[in-house]
Amino acid sequence: MKNAEKWCESKYVLRNGSLCSSGDPKEVGAGSYLMASVIGEVYSRMIPKYSRGKLLDIGCGKAPMYGLYKQYAEECICIDWDNTEHGNEYIDMAVDISGRLPFEDDTFDTVICSDVLEHIYNPVDTLNEMVRVCKRNGHILLNTPFSYWMHEEPF
Repeated sequence: MKNAEKWCESKYVLRNGSLCSSGDPKEVGAGSYLMASVIGEVYSRMIPKYSRGKLLDIGCGKAPMYGLYKQYAEECICIDWDNTEHGNEYIDMAVDISGRLPFEDDTFDTVICSDVLEHIYNPVDTLNEMVRVCKRNGHILLNTPFSYWMHEEPF
């Protein structure tokens, strides 16, 4: 991850080895707190169990889960759109994540895609790309909020 030494907690804070929703309203709005808490709790169980080797964080934004997954992965690659409203301080590569990813087949042991698919016009294409770049016997960890108002338009 680019600028890993500057990374700081954002959407999630690490407490006793678990991702907890930030209490900072600039990071997590009141309407998102419960959903972020549930997602953080699930990833707190899944990341230690399934993350390893070379990890790809698709649509990473501020890389809010980095504090947890960095200890399980040997290498972390963060990608996002160049125009993400979250900034690009930690983005290794600006990529149109709705298109073909610029990686060879079977590159990553772990792929994480959190709160991204709801921004993709045709999420099946992105899912296919995740499968393509994930190694055989690798793991893909993904979620999308159940119900959300429009945000980060037009993406």
